[in-house]
Amino acid sequence: MAIAGTIVIWLFWLFLLLVAVGFTVLQVFLCKMEAALPGLILPVLWFCGILILCLQAMELAACLVVFFVGNVLPAIWLGIYFFYRRKRRKNKPIDQMKIKDL
Repeated sequence: MAIAGTIVIWLFWLFLLLVAVGFTVLQVFLCKMEAALPGLILPVLWFCGILILCLQAMELAACLVVFFVGNVLPAIWLGIYFFYRRKRRKNKPIDQMKIKDL
């Protein structure tokens, strides 16, 4: 019986990891889009969800733990967003020069 419980726990953690990787791949796709706002959708929605969970917590300590632990993934997503925005901003003058050369 203990082995079955352990397998279920490992499958749960694997599922959570796959969901996190899937959302991160989606975030990279959204950040590569031409418009700037799609890359902010996932971090803002996740932050709002964590904020709602935090406001439902009765104790301040529980609220702080939920807030800081729950916002690790959006912090990574914002890092991805700023990386791709800086890359796009850096390459924008080069792309404009190529268009003028044509």
